[in-house]
Amino acid sequence: MKKQKGYELRDICGEKVIIATGVESIDVNKMLVLNETAAFMWDAMGDAEFEAQDIAKKTCEVYNITEEKALQSVNRLLDDMKRCGVVK
Repeated sequence: MKKQKGYELRDICGEKVIIATGVESIDVNKMLVLNETAAFMWDAMGDAEFEAQDIAKKTCEVYNITEEKALQSVNRLLDDMKRCGVVK
């Protein structure tokens, strides 16, 4: 998977939000509010291709949870992001 170009994580009034920039910003339905863990996962995705397992492993290291629990959380987040078109 990979992040779609034109989306950035921003801090808006203390909330972590993925917003569209450029042409993508025309569709305001593509705004996601993230909690601290989801924002970490977004950053962990980087700009290159990634696998859910890679993000889960990084999440385990930081949040001291099982890899199974981390992978479930990552997959839920990725499902939401796919529906919104911010990852492909």
